[in-house]
Amino acid sequence: MALTKVTSGIIEDGTVDTIDIADDAVTTDKLANSINTEIAANTAKVTNATHTGDVTGATALAIAVDAVDIPMLSATGTADATTFLRGDNTWTALSSYSPSPICFIYANSDQTGVSDATWTKATNMAGVFINEDTAYDTSTQTFTVPVGKAGKYYVEATCVPGSGAVSVMYAVGVAIYLNTAVKRLGLFDMQNSAGHKMTAYVSAILDLAEGDDLEVYGYGDMSAGTPAFYQGITSGGTFLCWRLSA
Repeated sequence: MALTKVTSGIIEDGTVDTIDIADDAVTTDKLANSINTEIAANTAKVTNATHTGDVTGATALAIAVDAVDIPMLSATGTADATTFLRGDNTWTALSSYSPSPICFIYANSDQTGVSDATWTKATNMAGVFINEDTAYDTSTQTFTVPVGKAGKYYVEATCVPGSGAVSVMYAVGVAIYLNTAVKRLGLFDMQNSAGHKMTAYVSAILDLAEGDDLEVYGYGDMSAGTPAFYQGITSGGTFLCWRLSA
C-alpha cells in the first residue's frame, strides 16, 4: 500500500506527541525565528570563549594592564589636574592652605632709657625682613591676626638688653604679650653675677583668633642706671610669627 502525504487537514490538532517525532526530524526552518536568534547568540558566546583586547582569557578573565582609564571610571565629580579620586569614589579638589601671614621683624634701632627691672614693650622692633598680609604694624610694633586667618601660630621672640659699657646686668628677659597680657616669657637670671649684654629668647605655639594682638616685651635688671634694648638683625631683638594651620 502506497503512503500518501499527510496534510494539516488530516491530522487532528493535539494528536502528535513529542514521542511521535523522530530524532533530528525538526530542522531550523521549522523553528520560530526568535528561537533561531537565541541559538545563534549562544553559539557565538561558546565559540568566542578566548577573549582578546582589554579583557583577556579563555577561562578566568583578566583586565589588561593600563586598560582602565579615567573615562571608564564611574566616579562622580570632575577629573582634572586639580582633583584627586577619594575612597568614596568622588573626584575632589585639594583643600588649599597658605601659611600666610608670616612675618620676621627685627630691632632696627637701640631703645634706650628702659625702666630698670620692669617689663617694657620693645618699641624698636620696626625693621622688616618679611611681613605678609602686612599683619605686623611697624608703627605700633603689634602683630594682629587678619580676618580669616585664625589658627595655630608659631611665635618666637628675642630681646637683647644691655648696660652699655658697664657690666652691671643681673637678669634679662623677653615675653610675648597676647592682647596686652603676658602669654609666655623667657628669663635669664644671673643671680646678681653682673654681665654686660645678653640675648633672652622665648617661643610658643598659640591658638589665635581674628583680631588677636601680639607684642614683644623686654626686661633688664641692672645694679645701677637704666638698661637698653639693642638693635641688629644678627645681634639684636627679633620677632618671628607664622601660621601653622587653620
